[in-house]
Amino acid sequence: MTSMEDVPIILHYIKELEKIADSHISNVIGLLPVIKGELNDQSVELNKGDNLYLEYVWTLFKMIFWNNEAAITLNSKLIGPFFLEIQSKSKWITINISPNENRYLKTRPFAFYDFESSTFSYLNKSLKSKLFNDDINLKNSSFCNYNRFKNINEEQANLLALHFRVTFFSKKIKIVDDQGLLDFTTNNLVCMKIEYPQGKWIKIYSLIDYGLPDPEFDQKIGENSGTIKDLVDTFNSCYQMFSPES
Repeated sequence: MTSMEDVPIILHYIKELEKIADSHISNVIGLLPVIKGELNDQSVELNKGDNLYLEYVWTLFKMIFWNNEAAITLNSKLIGPFFLEIQSKSKWITINISPNENRYLKTRPFAFYDFESSTFSYLNKSLKSKLFNDDINLKNSSFCNYNRFKNINEEQANLLALHFRVTFFSKKIKIVDDQGLLDFTTNNLVCMKIEYPQGKWIKIYSLIDYGLPDPEFDQKIGENSGTIKDLVDTFNSCYQMFSPES
């Protein structure tokens, strides 16, 4: 976490970022009215099966993607994310002011949780569609059919975010830029709790090029357990166990 002592160094790195931007940069709080204005989707509640399914996915992958990514990155001093254009290309960047760590991190925000309204909303709808809509196991799920969920607590928001990260990993998706080069080297789950005026809070969930490599599919989970691939195979087929039709 950052403190008041970090303010000068934060301002320094923001100014450095402004030098390479085509125009001014915006932080996520400044863009929040625009973001909320675009989130006019119908909101639904997670049903009992959805919650049980998300809790099951959490038990499978909590150690791999929450403890080894989201929890680890909490030890870094991350600021942002910031939206800017560089050479006419839109980018999200998170600034890391921790010593001896990568400074400017490519960022892909995918969801946010609004504490005031108790809603969880997917932000990157195109990526979300790419992950969920062609998945035969999730074709009747809320995750495919809706982009916004109401009456959500912070724990459920974390479950939804982890589910997104696991789905991204399981699909082996490689996102490339205009030149066909790998866009991000790593896609680590990072969550940032941000205060905005009147003491309100949001939590932004992003995939960030933080530098923690994905586990290998043939990696053993434990001495007497299977591999990461075994977990992924279970994940890819387990939704039907919790769906209302099962």
